[in-house]
Amino acid sequence: MKHKQAYQYHLVKRSLLEQQVISHFDRYPLLGRRADQFEMLKFVCDQLQKGRHRDLEGTRAIVKFIYAKSSGRRKRRFTLSQCLRRLESLF
Repeated sequence: MKHKQAYQYHLVKRSLLEQQVISHFDRYPLLGRRADQFEMLKFVCDQLQKGRHRDLEGTRAIVKFIYAKSSGRRKRRFTLSQCLRRLESLF
């Protein structure tokens, strides 16, 4: 059995994530499920950069996007409506 190598890359700043990781995978696109996961990461980083997470509507939009893009992959502990209700109680 062959062993696959895996690398971990730890970043502490979102700006470095955008400059190094996102720019790399924009140039060298991922395939399959990883491509979908990358698109979710890229969307969330973009929304954070724009400050959309600071208000209820922006945060709702982020949660809805992630929920829609990743639906069907695994059983969720909470429904979308439960998540959105919890968000409303935080704002």
